[in-house]
Amino acid sequence: MDLTKQRYLRLASASLIMICIGIIYMWSVFGGFVIREFGWSTADSALTASIMVACFSLGGLIGGRIQDRIGPKPVVIVAAISFFGGIFLSSFAVSKGPFALYLCFGVLGGFSVGCIYNSTMACIQKWFPDKINVSMGVIVTFFGLATVVFSPIVTVIANAVGIETTFQIIAGIFLVLCLVGSIMIKNPPQDWKPDGFERRKAGLPQKQYTFKEALKTRQLWILFLAVWFITAGFFTFNPILKQLALARGLDESLSTVIVMITGLGMACGRMLFPLVVNRIGRKNTAMVLAVVVLATSCGLIFAQGYLFLVLIILAAATAGAPGAIWPTWTTENFGLANIGAIYGFVLLGIGISSLISFTVANGIAKAAAGGADFVYFIIAAVMAVLTIALIALFKPVNNKEEKSV
Repeated sequence: MDLTKQRYLRLASASLIMICIGIIYMWSVFGGFVIREFGWSTADSALTASIMVACFSLGGLIGGRIQDRIGPKPVVIVAAISFFGGIFLSSFAVSKGPFALYLCFGVLGGFSVGCIYNSTMACIQKWFPDKINVSMGVIVTFFGLATVVFSPIVTVIANAVGIETTFQIIAGIFLVLCLVGSIMIKNPPQDWKPDGFERRKAGLPQKQYTFKEALKTRQLWILFLAVWFITAGFFTFNPILKQLALARGLDESLSTVIVMITGLGMACGRMLFPLVVNRIGRKNTAMVLAVVVLATSCGLIFAQGYLFLVLIILAAATAGAPGAIWPTWTTENFGLANIGAIYGFVLLGIGISSLISFTVANGIAKAAAGGADFVYFIIAAVMAVLTIALIALFKPVNNKEEKSV
């Protein structure tokens, strides 16, 4: 099989890996059982997810830099084993209290997921320079589908054997699937290109930026801040979605499955927005995305019942979409050669957003309005306005006359 056809097997392998490591967005499923079986507070449980996403972003940067030097396969294999260790050890840590679980599931698990995610993404972009939007849309859609696929599985297993054994079973399943997927994770030969590929027609720059060169550009900092602010809108209220759903008039059954529903929304956002990119370009798509976030956040201030649920699904879709838009937007400006490290830096914006957004919003809500839930959505709207301003300031990198910060 020639390399151009073989790349679709690599895309399938990457998708298999992504659906496993998408566990990063389904902590609330695990957390519900942790709260029930060990009496954790909601705040202690929610912090696990924030730590995992923050460490995921750090792993994306460090893992990306390493894979730029030695290739993605060894990084994915080592990180898959480490990922297994973090989830498996969580089965022993959960009874010891929050700090132990933060280290295992949050730090070790999250960092490993970041290494796998960014290395896999960088590899697939190099195999699909001619179809970069579609290929990124596919693998990040699978990343988002993890919540939809594994939430009911985890729920059934945990109800049957308890959360401690569930961690062990899920860890073993993920290890096997990730190692199988890693077989096909390998960069193409250095001078390889798909049949009929032309770099300029694909929208890729001639200059391949190093990480240090990219850091000196205002464009990279705008991408970093914009993805931070646009995802902050969702992370602001994501840890308390179930409580918000109940407060806005949804019954217990709907509020319980809201995690699965938001996972489906995120997957749809990652799948559909790349199609918009093909028609109007990345910057315009990002602007549309930010405007939708603003409109959705404003609607959520007042929405009740089923309208609240619909808007939450839309909010989840817009929170998932940056995962499909920003990687290719970064590549479009800085090239493929060092995309692991460069996009890894952009990922830090998502990590910071996850780590501090809810804490800051929760503090403001309690101080300013006695914990009133509309405050979370006002803050989300403000972050969307900041994102719109940043995107409006963005101009593509000029390879001939580079502007530095």
